[in-house]
Parts: sequence; C-alpha cells; structure tokens
Amino acid sequence: MEISQLVEFHESTLFRILLTLEGRGYLHRNDDGAYKLAPKLLLGRLYEYSEKIRQLVHPFLERLSHAFNETTSLKFLFDNKIQVIDFVSAFQAD
Repeated sequence: MEISQLVEFHESTLFRILLTLEGRGYLHRNDDGAYKLAPKLLLGRLYEYSEKIRQLVHPFLERLSHAFNETTSLKFLFDNKIQVIDFVSAFQAD
C-alpha cells in the first residue's frame, strides 16, 4: 500500500508488477511482507563502485608488480564470493 501511494499506481496493478519482479529475482519479500532489492541488483551497484576503485588502484598494482616482479591483484568480497576486479601479471623467467 505504501509503494502504491508513492508511485501512484493502483494497488492491484502494483501487486502484479511486484509479483513479476519477485518471480524474476529482482525483489525478495520478507516474512512481514516488505520488499527488498535482490542481491543481483545490489551487485550491479557494487560493480559500478568497483570499476571506480579499479581505475584508482590500477597504477598502484602496476608499481607493485614491477617493484617485486610478482602478479598483483585487487579483489572484492561480494556476498560470500571473492571477485577479481583487476590484476597485473608479472614476467618471471624460469
């Protein structure tokens, strides 16, 4: 009811939209009936943020890689998974 007042949709129309979004995994409904954004939407925002961080950190990764002749990487913890955001490979002769 609160959402329908905010967006000025009739409750039945909004209910069908919310059911569709929930069914496709964009929303989750709490036990109390309240909706929250699904992780896949939140991860999209985190991706945008991580791209900004990647651009800032990349020159430091390059310097570290060259200074120690080691591969360097930037990783983020997304939910319960580690995601590599950027890396610089080192050249190591055998």
